[in-house]
Amino acid sequence: MTKTPLKDQGSQLDKAWQKFYKKDYESSIELFGQLLEGNETNQDALYGRGCAYFRSEDFDSAIKDLNALIKLNSKHAKAYHTRGLLRGAEEKYKDAIKDLEKVVQLTPTNQEAWLDLGGAYLLAKDHTNAQITFEKAIEIDKGCPEGWYGKAVVALFKKEHKKAVEFLNVALKFDPKHLNAVLARAEAYLESGHRDDGIRDIKKALALNPGIFGTLSDDSDENDPDENERRDDDDDLPDDAELEDLKLLD
Repeated sequence: MTKTPLKDQGSQLDKAWQKFYKKDYESSIELFGQLLEGNETNQDALYGRGCAYFRSEDFDSAIKDLNALIKLNSKHAKAYHTRGLLRGAEEKYKDAIKDLEKVVQLTPTNQEAWLDLGGAYLLAKDHTNAQITFEKAIEIDKGCPEGWYGKAVVALFKKEHKKAVEFLNVALKFDPKHLNAVLARAEAYLESGHRDDGIRDIKKALALNPGIFGTLSDDSDENDPDENERRDDDDDLPDDAELEDLKLLD
């Protein structure tokens, strides 16, 4: 195939990324592919197409492009990062951790990578390393709500409710509309017997997103007396916001 002239490659890369951000992944893959037809070692195009394959859930093709890119450039942090996220999506957490550890080795001040690594450790149920990793993200920026939220999730797994609330208070100081932090704090309060505080956070979550809890499943029997008996009598809560539905970490 005819090689794309250098002066046109930048323009085509821009067009490909524009399609990507518009979620037109098929067109994005085609445009990146055209660049690779003329130069199969084009690292920018390999990375872009790998990302587009990932977003379109063609994981095999994404891995193929990312592997090829890493073979060409063993220090391409973005390639390791994307492959790590892909491995996490495949629930291959050990592989995800390996790639994300490489990212923070190559870019030690990459806060997003530290946060993603912490998430991978959480999914692998390695709570000790998850906590250490979230603390690394906070060291880079103490005002990082996701780092404090991550530490709180670790505390919740450990049933350390007081610590969880403390960390979530900090997260919400920096991001008052952090919905997951509000929900996690509600859980911490409810599990530790602080029902009023938990209900307050449930109301706050509903104010942030009125549809957060959805509706009760259609197969629940509204005429079941046992079911009705379990309902809370607080008129300030919607009927479908049962406490049993608020668990985040089952």
